[in-house]
Amino acid sequence: MLPQRVHNGVISGAKVVVCGWELSHNAAGRAATLVELYQRAGAAEVGLIGCIFPKWGSELWQPLQGMSLKPDVLHVIDTGQFFQEAEALVRRNPADIVHLSKPRLPNIVIGLLYKYLWNAKVISDIDDEELGFVGADEPLTGPLADNERPADFTGKLATQFSVGLASCFDGITVSNPALQAVYGGEVIPHARDERSYAPSLERRIMNRELFGIPLDRKVVLFSGTPRKHKGIMDIAHSLAELGRRDVLFVVVGDFPFSDVKDELKAIKGVNIKFIPGQPYSNTPDVVSVADCVVLVQDVTSRSAQFQAPAKLTDALAMGVQVLAQATPALKNLHEAGAFIDVKPENLTKKLATALADTMEADQSESRELFLKLLSSSAVSANLKAYVDQLDNKSVAVENTDWNQSFESFRSSILDLESGGTGRLSGAFVDFLQQSASSLSYR
Repeated sequence: MLPQRVHNGVISGAKVVVCGWELSHNAAGRAATLVELYQRAGAAEVGLIGCIFPKWGSELWQPLQGMSLKPDVLHVIDTGQFFQEAEALVRRNPADIVHLSKPRLPNIVIGLLYKYLWNAKVISDIDDEELGFVGADEPLTGPLADNERPADFTGKLATQFSVGLASCFDGITVSNPALQAVYGGEVIPHARDERSYAPSLERRIMNRELFGIPLDRKVVLFSGTPRKHKGIMDIAHSLAELGRRDVLFVVVGDFPFSDVKDELKAIKGVNIKFIPGQPYSNTPDVVSVADCVVLVQDVTSRSAQFQAPAKLTDALAMGVQVLAQATPALKNLHEAGAFIDVKPENLTKKLATALADTMEADQSESRELFLKLLSSSAVSANLKAYVDQLDNKSVAVENTDWNQSFESFRSSILDLESGGTGRLSGAFVDFLQQSASSLSYR
């Protein structure tokens, strides 16, 4: 007899588990945000679980290592054993409500396990267009041909297959209106705790001294993983064009590729200060040193069209001016006056204007807008209202011995091929799709 939890299906008093599909890189940031929102919404207990794949690392994402919350992590070394190990992970983390951070294959499997084992209310969260990261335009739906069965849990086919199952649970949350237009669900933006993100002149002075930043410098801040597609080179070249010695470009983060850092150093006429990556809990202090944050993305990329950077919320929370591109994902915030619309061709001019602004951070309109739209108190209330009204659908098991089918996947979910590689077995693909079909609410 499999264990069953009895619960009232609402957040207050519930045990909640947030599941991150990959916890060794920045995909874990959204999962951490969901954890904080459930804590603010009054859940009795909130846990974080998830997977780590060796292709990205072996440890928890560095910014999360300073958190008091200790995730239960599944290291996926042998995908053939994933189902067994995922079952053990789910069994030792019972929950009333499960929120899956990103519709990737590991999360789809874990979500179905929570339905089978704990009769949990399961919600998919979509904060990025995952198809864009794997070079795909559409999800895979319907029966899969043999050559469409994924061999890589993290690759293109697996992602298309999983996004196609995103609506198979009890609800969907998304991070911005552009994603809502595609996937439906409730908009739960990247939120921050207004109690921790409290700007003040004293905090600014203290942290500038801590990081060795002169008080008389104007600071343009880049915080996160420094990659070229995030516009870091555009910012540096615009600052070099300005040629202001009183402006410092502060880059906070660890470089995954040394050539990016070398290329930045080679740009003449810009003063750059590099600071190592900081714990997630230190983000407010990092942002407090800034006069301006610039978010320039490749607007031709599918991912950028649907991405609302969490760094925008960080800056608004600390009352810092933001220059960003008004992509479809940010249209509502642009219309609300959250940031100055900028393009690579006018970035230098817009930067010059922004750096002339001497507005005090704790009195800025940015802070007021944050409190209204993006603070944890505001967003957690919306999350609670949405989750509480969702029906909790049970997996349809009529006319079948589902426990026998369940057992048959414990040994392996792959069809092995020559060379030791494998693809998801046809039986397992059918199992996922049939289970998903019985749950689908759209």
